[in-house]
Amino acid sequence: MNTHLAYYLAEWPLSDPQPLAQTFTGSLSIVQHENQPAVLKLLTPIGVSDEQSGAAALAFTFAYACLSAAWSLEDGNEEKDAIAELIQSHLNVPD
Repeated sequence: MNTHLAYYLAEWPLSDPQPLAQTFTGSLSIVQHENQPAVLKLLTPIGVSDEQSGAAALAFTFAYACLSAAWSLEDGNEEKDAIAELIQSHLNVPD
């Protein structure tokens, strides 16, 4: 068994790994998590390098959305309105 796979099986409550796909950038396995199927993606060093900018963009977007919603709530806006305004501003959806 791959040492990275063994590590994540032990670290997280995962079991019964079944190979799904192997690519140049990583491998996919179907695993069991709390009696539910899940997909575990393990990256190769090239895969880590390839996906770092996307992961950074997702982290930035999530942080920005959280801060924007928090600031809107501090301004006295309702939670649902604050979230709707944030989404609307990024989707350019008319009122």
